[in-house]
Amino acid sequence: MSEVKFHTKPTQVNRKNPKLILDHFPIVRKWIYDLDNGYFVIFSVFDNDRSEAAVGCFDRCGNLYHLDYTLVDIHTKQDLVDLVSDYNKYTVLDILKLEKEMKEFEWHGLQRT
Repeated sequence: MSEVKFHTKPTQVNRKNPKLILDHFPIVRKWIYDLDNGYFVIFSVFDNDRSEAAVGCFDRCGNLYHLDYTLVDIHTKQDLVDLVSDYNKYTVLDILKLEKEMKEFEWHGLQRT
């Protein structure tokens, strides 16, 4: 059985370098890629061995949060580039609509149990 590989290095996307926002190497490092819509992609590397990315934002109090349903493992450099490029095409209204739909989906799921 082969080992699952993860991409663990930040990379330039759309000729922009990511910003390092958390550096607790070797435990965790986090970078953000700014999107044109005011959101950003948070790229996280854990134990220099596993990586994931999600769309994020700051709340009214200035706390960083990510949209759970956008969280994905990053196995290749192209996974990261595609995620940033794809969410960069979304407008703020598109992302707000997705958030609303996910909350409604979660709420209906809770009501059934």
